[in-house]
Amino acid sequence: MDSEFSINERFDFLDTYLKLVMSGKMSSLIITGEAGIGKSYTVKKEIARHSAKSGISVSFVKGFSTARALYDALYHNRSGLIIFDDCDSVIEDKVAINILKGALDSYDERIISWLSKSNDKSVPSSFNFQGKIIFISNLPIDRFDLAMKSRALIIDLKM
Repeated sequence: MDSEFSINERFDFLDTYLKLVMSGKMSSLIITGEAGIGKSYTVKKEIARHSAKSGISVSFVKGFSTARALYDALYHNRSGLIIFDDCDSVIEDKVAINILKGALDSYDERIISWLSKSNDKSVPSSFNFQGKIIFISNLPIDRFDLAMKSRALIIDLKM
């Protein structure tokens, strides 16, 4: 499917969407497109420029994450910005998707729970997530869960 916007116009939209997330007007953004076109570079550049002004803490997760590690990361960054860069395991795991749906909700209170026997008492079984999330992926947008897509801004930078 061809886009009605040029790649340069879509990168301009990406800048606008990043500003919306950084300002707190939106809580999540999904960025997709082929490898090597500058998705991560653009996000890092814009985040560096805006995070100093906003005072928001930024955490990058790159590689692999289990659903439990995702829950822990959301807790430890519950008021900051988490960027999942090429961490496709979180969008392919049904448990992780359910956790993310809670984190991406548009409600004032986004209560996330992990109700399981656990020896880790440093992380509560539920908490209010007030942070923001950005996903950067080479996967096509149709691989993302529909509920996740309905809760996020989406920019597809495919060529």
